[in-house]
Amino acid sequence: MVLSLGHIINNRTQLTKITSSSIVNTGALLGREELKIRIYFIVLVLMLVLLIAGCSTSDKIDSKELEKFEVKKKTDETVQDDFLFRLVSKKDQYKKGEKIILYGEIVYKGDKEEVNINHASSAIFFNIREETRGYEIGYAVKDIRLTTTLHRLGSPYQKQYTKNIGYNPENETQDYEQFTDDFLNNDGFPTGYYKVKGQTDFSLSSEGELEQKKFNMEAAIDFKVVE
Repeated sequence: MVLSLGHIINNRTQLTKITSSSIVNTGALLGREELKIRIYFIVLVLMLVLLIAGCSTSDKIDSKELEKFEVKKKTDETVQDDFLFRLVSKKDQYKKGEKIILYGEIVYKGDKEEVNINHASSAIFFNIREETRGYEIGYAVKDIRLTTTLHRLGSPYQKQYTKNIGYNPENETQDYEQFTDDFLNNDGFPTGYYKVKGQTDFSLSSEGELEQKKFNMEAAIDFKVVE
């Protein structure tokens, strides 16, 4: 079969059009796939940045931010009748991971040789607030009735602070949960500026008196934790 020159040229032109169209379609397909990959990559990077930022929120405090706060006192005392309440932090500044030595004590300085005080599992409460984050760290005690004998100017009733957190529905945020996890599961406290308010809660029953007298004394100290 003999093909004319015009027929051959026409076939080549159609073949060229088909080939060009295929190349364009393939290029567009590859362009869309590349765009999808780039979008996925950008989303992944953003998620990693947000994750890292979220994880570091609880324990990373700018040192310049801490410099704004000045520690006022590491010991405080208050008196009610024949009892003295003292709140003490061994240091005004601790390193992150260093053990925090914090305690409260009740001293009887009356005329009797000894008195009995009634209280729950602890006669002293510690309410702590980390000021840079605005986080409250409550203190939970068991509601049981105990009696402790105090001797005049003898050894005080002393309570060392141990970590625990009272429930506070206002603090149910992810950042607060990360902070409390760091607080409870690691040595020392997370970096920050801490204010501590100690409070006594005990009663004293005297002979001939039907009602027990309540003693609610307060003292306040502060300290820093730095890197």
